[in-house]
Parts: sequence; structure tokens; C-alpha cells
Amino acid sequence: GNYVIPPKYKHAWTICEGIGRYFDGYSYGYIKVEADGNYNKITKLGQAIYPIAGDFSEGLAYVQEPAGLFGYIDKSGNYAISPKFAYASSFSDGLAVAQKDNLFGYIDKHGNFQIQPEYDFASDFSNGVATVWKSGFMYFINKQNKKIYQASFQQIK
Repeated sequence: GNYVIPPKYKHAWTICEGIGRYFDGYSYGYIKVEADGNYNKITKLGQAIYPIAGDFSEGLAYVQEPAGLFGYIDKSGNYAISPKFAYASSFSDGLAVAQKDNLFGYIDKHGNFQIQPEYDFASDFSNGVATVWKSGFMYFINKQNKKIYQASFQQIK
């Protein structure tokens, strides 16, 4: 077989939505892989400049700028959501976890909070439900931030 991505990176991840994420030993970058029958058209999306970066999901990937804030890039490598979060996760069910002022909430693809930061920790949505923690208790919430279940135990501290 032939290499799709040349073996010159320290790590490479699964190609998601036509974009592969790599680590060169110092920082993360992206390579666009376009199908032309043989997958041999490779385009580097800028330089590897991100200390932390995620795979593409729902058209966007979270990246941490060298100064430490997280934002999201599109498949052209341009910022779709400028870096302004202390933490960010991949989009799932149209929302992504983002941290502001030490609390977690959920943003839309424009970077606007749809669920305001009020949680001590939050997980990604899956099938319209996410797990969140607040004041030592775990809850399941829906995309309207309605608590649909509270765990019957308190988090061990």
C-alpha cells in the first residue's frame, strides 16, 4: 500500500471529516486529505502551532492558541470562533462544552452560550443528554438545561 500521510509526524490521528490531526513533537496541526480516487492530494492547514487541538466534529475543531485560550477553526484553518475560553471540547449534538470564569456551559457554533456557565464540570451531549456536576452532585440535563435526572449519590471529595 501507499502512505496517505507521509510518516514524518510523531503522532497522527484518524481522519475526521476529511481532516487529519498530527503532532510534530512540539505542537498540533492539521492536514486536509481530499479524495481523488487515490487519496493523494494532501494540503497542510498552516503550521503546527497549537499546544492542544481536537479532531474536527460538526465542521469545527477546538484549538488552544499559544497564549492559552481556546477557540474553534473551520476546515480552511481560519477561526470560526475566536479564542476566548479557558477550555473547549468538540461539538456534539450542535453544542460544545466551554469554560468561562472557572465554570462550564455549552456554546453554539457562533460561540454564544446556549447554556450559561454554571457547572463545576460538564460532559458532551449525546442523543440530547449531557452529564453535569454542580456542588458535588451529578445531573443529567437536556439541551434546554432542564435537569432530567439527579444521581442519588454525592461525589466523593
